[in-house]
Amino acid sequence: MLQPNGIIRIVVPDLKNFVENYINGKMRADEFCQNLLCAPSLSGKGMIRRFISNMFSFPHQCMYDTETLLAILRDIGFSAESRGPFESDIEDIGNIEIEDRTAGSVIVEGRRITV
Repeated sequence: MLQPNGIIRIVVPDLKNFVENYINGKMRADEFCQNLLCAPSLSGKGMIRRFISNMFSFPHQCMYDTETLLAILRDIGFSAESRGPFESDIEDIGNIEIEDRTAGSVIVEGRRITV
């Protein structure tokens, strides 16, 4: 359980970034779906096997933009703000965060509001 004033940091793919890249012609529809991890897998034999395989191979069940994720955190009792890569109130963030995982991502950090 996160203690009062504890810090939560969330880094997830930025839905808005993916959509803008698609709309601006920087990625094709199939690349868009692959990047969102919603394209059907080409591995396996038969439609049923591919369908079932997809249920277990996608690590992200939801995607967010910055505004939505901030609103959710605030709604559940956090003070929250958008952050950049390696920008944090967590002292040793440089030892934790991986640069490749922050590109094209929403990064928010919040503190549990004490009551």
